[in-house]
Amino acid sequence: MISVAMAKLLTNNMHALDIRDLARRGALEPSNQAFVNWSCNGQHTGAIGFKVGEDMITLSYLTMPRNGTAWQSADQPIRLVTTPCHYGGSRQWFACPGCGGRVAILYVNRLTACRKCHDLAYQVQRESLAERYTRRLAKVRKRLGWPGGFLNDRRGQPAGMYLRTYFRLQLEHERLVAQIVKYESQRIGLTHR
Repeated sequence: MISVAMAKLLTNNMHALDIRDLARRGALEPSNQAFVNWSCNGQHTGAIGFKVGEDMITLSYLTMPRNGTAWQSADQPIRLVTTPCHYGGSRQWFACPGCGGRVAILYVNRLTACRKCHDLAYQVQRESLAERYTRRLAKVRKRLGWPGGFLNDRRGQPAGMYLRTYFRLQLEHERLVAQIVKYESQRIGLTHR
């Protein structure tokens, strides 16, 4: 039986337009026009142009469907919403054309909409418990400056790291290694649950 998360498309399989990235580039100034290209494994898979208005951005894009038959073009106006920040200034958001919700990322297919409207799942939602533990362990080892993989050597305290932080990360490392070993042992039948 396929779980609901397995039946959904993933966010990393869709073209994404992130308003935070556009703001960092200064592309959200009124009357501005810009162009973004998308590629996957070095192959051009889509392009999007946009014109920014006072409280609207109009997207004009070409995209290749997954079956790869022919390019499709579309023009779609997206409302921009502004919220105040606590310490001054403001932040802009897309108003999803599907649900009207305030979102930072829109996903482009035949229509542009948020993750919920496209019914997309994140990659981490498909990870097994062991994969989650392994990903967390890799983050801990990276912070400690150790090479990846829990079977590799452990080095001492990184320069500039507080001793308290080092001991906390070491404990977290040992806890994650124990969880991975326990999970894998149960998975292959070495221990009883």
